Amino acid sequence: MEKDIAEVIGDISRISCLINMQGKHHVFINDSGHVENFEVSLFLGGWKSMADPTLKQSISYSDDWLGGTLDKPLKDLRKVRDVLHKIYKNGKINMENCDYEIEEIKHYIFC
Repeated sequence: MEKDIAEVIGDISRISCLINMQGKHHVFINDSGHVENFEVSLFLGGWKSMADPTLKQSISYSDDWLGGTLDKPLKDLRKVRDVLHKIYKNGKINMENCDYEIEEIKHYIFC
């Protein structure tokens, strides 16, 4: 299973590089090997200062944290790879097919 995860992370890295070289969109990847966590951020239309990524996912692939199974992180990594592949081939993605989380941010000002 570890070999499968390494191969999919390698695929994601390769496709990310190809997308970045196209110049239309930007993908940032970060593999924190010491904690076995992989993070991908996608900026559709390109990176812009102070902009949030269009898609972002952080995936832990440590079987110690996941109760000894790597099935879910492998599935999640494959999903990321497949989405990036579609963006590389088609230049776009249907966001309606993507899962999402609602995040509430409050910015307090000095009283």
